[in-house]
Amino acid sequence: RRVYLTVNAGEVPKVRTPDLTGMSIRGAKNRITSAGLRVGTVSKDPTPSPYANTITRQNPEPGDSLQEGRAVRLWYSTGLGEEEVEVPNVVGYTVRAARDSLLRTELRSVVVDTNLAAANEPDQPVDTESLERTIYVRKQGQPPGVRVRAGTEIRLFTTPDRETARSRRGAANDTTVPSDTTASSN
Repeated sequence: RRVYLTVNAGEVPKVRTPDLTGMSIRGAKNRITSAGLRVGTVSKDPTPSPYANTITRQNPEPGDSLQEGRAVRLWYSTGLGEEEVEVPNVVGYTVRAARDSLLRTELRSVVVDTNLAAANEPDQPVDTESLERTIYVRKQGQPPGVRVRAGTEIRLFTTPDRETARSRRGAANDTTVPSDTTASSN
């Protein structure tokens, strides 16, 4: 009797992590498994969000290349918070600094226009992290000082021109601009 053994030295196929943000928990789990990945831990996101039971973030990030069968960790929203928080003035900040400032006060952000056409070649991948450090908030959807429920989304309107953004801060409540609002030299 003979036994034949076949050894496969090939690599495990790689797949791109799908963008699950905003999907229902069930929909995200289905998308993960259909992509050939595993569902990792699913946790409540400590920062409130307006849409209950939807995915707010994931790890690895959307678009990352993973070996088939790897786990994707998910965080989901439990809805808006009960407490009210004051909207900070983020006009003049880089998008990254504005997002960080809003998250510290338990607010979410949505970038409405990023001027991507001016910043990138058409059909080229966009380095969002880098872009968020080089474009500035020229206007925000809720005025500074207004009280809203924790988790509310604040719309951010942008410009690539730092001076235009800073000149629009005007007579807002908070006139200080944090030192990390300038473009990163990295």
